[in-house]
Amino acid sequence: MTTDVPSLIRLLQPLREQGMTAVQAANTVLAQFNTGSAGARLADAFGPQVSLVQALVQVYAPVTLPEMASILHQLYPDLGPVAVGKILLAPGVFPHTTAEQMQSALVSAGFSPAAVTQAIKELYPAPPVQEPFAAIATSMQGGNRGIELWVAGTPGQVWTLYQRTPGANWSAWEGPGFKNQPKPLMQLAAALQNNGNVLFAGLDGAGSVWTCGQGSPGGDWNAWSGPNVGAQPCAFEQLAASQQGGHRGVELWAAGADGQVWTLYQLTAGGAWSHWEGPGFKGQPTPLFKLAAAQQNNGNVMFWGLDREGRLWGIGQQSPGGDWGAWQGPGFVGQPEPFTAIAASEQLGNRGVELWGIGASGQLWTLYQTTAGGPWSRWEGPGFKQQPAPMKKVAAALQNTGCVLLWAVDNDNQLWQIAQGSPGGDWAGWTRTSPPPQG
Repeated sequence: MTTDVPSLIRLLQPLREQGMTAVQAANTVLAQFNTGSAGARLADAFGPQVSLVQALVQVYAPVTLPEMASILHQLYPDLGPVAVGKILLAPGVFPHTTAEQMQSALVSAGFSPAAVTQAIKELYPAPPVQEPFAAIATSMQGGNRGIELWVAGTPGQVWTLYQRTPGANWSAWEGPGFKNQPKPLMQLAAALQNNGNVLFAGLDGAGSVWTCGQGSPGGDWNAWSGPNVGAQPCAFEQLAASQQGGHRGVELWAAGADGQVWTLYQLTAGGAWSHWEGPGFKGQPTPLFKLAAAQQNNGNVMFWGLDREGRLWGIGQQSPGGDWGAWQGPGFVGQPEPFTAIAASEQLGNRGVELWGIGASGQLWTLYQTTAGGPWSRWEGPGFKQQPAPMKKVAAALQNTGCVLLWAVDNDNQLWQIAQGSPGGDWAGWTRTSPPPQG
């Protein structure tokens, strides 16, 4: 016997003429098939179930959505509301059913309201929100250019914007897609390679690392490397980068879903990569899920991460390009509240590295070294320099003038910037930057 729709109609039609209900007729047909493999296919497989319902809709027309939902629930009592809903939405059944209609039909068929509510979420998934700034990263450039910013929207296409001259004269947005990027990128990081050339890195949807480096300070870019740069040991979800002092080049940190941090660095500035070290960075005391790193204005890097509770942990190098000291945390230097995002930048002048964290209300807090590699200021906040709105993303870097530029994205997906007026000095006002062109 075959289970195509015309064959099933031929079986169901005389049963209706005998006065059988749809449920009775369907059960009779199922019993006829229940003598071998075809019966198992019809009773248990999604395709034959759809064929049977398509045939019932034609033979017992007119039949309403609630009626057919009830019929399905009686025919296949082991099926949950998601499976029943998928059959109802199949071509030739009720493919144009709205979420509200489906919810009412499934409840009337006898499914619990709670189960139906969950089923509707799966049957009618919300379209992804298109964020123009789903990920951001920034870095100082060498040569005659200033700072560069990269942003990726939810489709993973990267756009970039840079200062044509240090501290001023912005380019237009370039994109979508950065230098023929080979994959959509969901997490971004960037840093100088200690030879004046920037290294840009990103994670694709599979958690693989890709990198692209400048060919000269402030110049054009080389080919992409990836996926899985440096024989990557596992899929990653977070990424951070920093320039190093000494003879080494840029260092990358990455963490997977388990919060264990791995690291990879250039053995020489712009040169070959080390092996990934991990899992766990320098005996990290707890899983870390948001990462940031920057130099301290003495050639030594500091690295930070947020644990599951948003508590801040930090660790610093003991010499430029050298080994690392002990971890500090939780709640680095008296952290005032849990953070949801962090960023850091080296400062020039007399100060050391500066760190920013975003609290649950979107208010920025900041902390900096009062001397390069030295003691820390108190946390300042909530709110950074009269910030214009609650923020959800933040990135910072030097501008090639010695002044730091801080970027932030607010809850309405507006991009803001604020810059120091002098190296290690105070800050000018916030300004808003137009997003990349859409479409």
